[in-house]
Amino acid sequence: MIQIFPANETIKKILGSQRYSRDDNYRLSFSCIQSPVNNGSLIYNCITKEFLFVTQPVKEDERKELVEKWFFVPDGFRENTLCKELESILSLVSEKETAGTITILPTTTCNANCFYCFEKGIQRTTMLPETALQVCRFIKKVSTPNKQLSLHWFGGEPLLASDIIDLICSNLISDGQYTIVSSLVTNGYLLNADLLNRAITNWGLQMIQITLDGTKEIYTRAKAFSKPIEDAYSVVLNNIKNISKTDIALVIRLNIDDYNVSDMFSLIDELSVLIENKSLITIKVSPLFENAGAFPINRSESDRISLYDSAKQLLEYVISKGFNLSSHVSRAYKRFCCTADNASSVIILPTGDLVRCENIVNLPSVGNIYDPDSSTASGKWREYLPEMPLCEKCPLFFSCRRPVGCQELSECNPQKRDWQIEQIRQCMKMDYSRFLSTPTPN
Repeated sequence: MIQIFPANETIKKILGSQRYSRDDNYRLSFSCIQSPVNNGSLIYNCITKEFLFVTQPVKEDERKELVEKWFFVPDGFRENTLCKELESILSLVSEKETAGTITILPTTTCNANCFYCFEKGIQRTTMLPETALQVCRFIKKVSTPNKQLSLHWFGGEPLLASDIIDLICSNLISDGQYTIVSSLVTNGYLLNADLLNRAITNWGLQMIQITLDGTKEIYTRAKAFSKPIEDAYSVVLNNIKNISKTDIALVIRLNIDDYNVSDMFSLIDELSVLIENKSLITIKVSPLFENAGAFPINRSESDRISLYDSAKQLLEYVISKGFNLSSHVSRAYKRFCCTADNASSVIILPTGDLVRCENIVNLPSVGNIYDPDSSTASGKWREYLPEMPLCEKCPLFFSCRRPVGCQELSECNPQKRDWQIEQIRQCMKMDYSRFLSTPTPN
């Protein structure tokens, strides 16, 4: 048995060791995800966050240790009951919510017209300079001085309002009380070398996410830029190549559905040739939301099965080409679902209104930048839907949150659950590979 990642210390202290008895019959916990590898299996415990390699078959002394570590549990054991009890304790011992990421939409205007965009029909607005200055005052009121600020730039296409981003960043750092690290979601068309250098220098830019919809023909149709832009696809790929030569972490998000999933394999081939250093490049395979977009997608069960099967194949192909996946296996207790139910996170629209979800910006506001006490995750954002039959043996139960107010997360089905598990399984393999390649300290 080899420990790849230890258990979460807080959870380990609360649970302690499970008692082992030779008289009991044990099974692998439903909270564990397993993946076969050479000479054994990888096992990740979604409750304790411990990650192990074990030989097969499991030896008796190892079986005892796996019981003590909560990987094996007695027949009849109810994992979900343990999760609820553990969550109630963690809610008491968890640290007070502190300032989280501040998401700012400097504009809801976009130079593309993606047919699946969740912002279709909303008012196109760009933040005024006086509003931007009030945003800075608001941030200073809700943040602790002499701390690093984490700013997330979203849109629309945020680079259409790069002057507003400049204004906010320069104002926040002008008095020397704050340092800034930024992340950016963009379609990448405007992110030429000059703007990239400006963003790194002035915005503290450390992470960029760019969405691609396929190779040139499919990309051009899907993006449908509003003004005639000559070969936008090549422009974006060239910008991606430039980004890959910096220290910026780049996430390339592949939004997939049945119209483009088969084409994505060719796109990965192109990216593999284009990008020499893949160490900071992450590929995120993302089936389009079914319920949260401007136009809900009514997938049949067979269509969903087909799409997620293709997504799994694409995920494996991404790894085979040397790219990273969207995350490592989690080593922390996931207290919140996302920004929506995390009261410490703030999302600021161009008007100065505050909302709880960046992906559904036409929701009623929960306050504005003139009232720093108004942005809280309460009501439907802190109310979660009850268990469903699918939860009974789901390894994701401990970290699963389904806010009443979320159109997308309120729905679950076997295909979506299995897709999430498959992503974790692939991350397990990547983390194990990294573990094996890390030199052992003398």
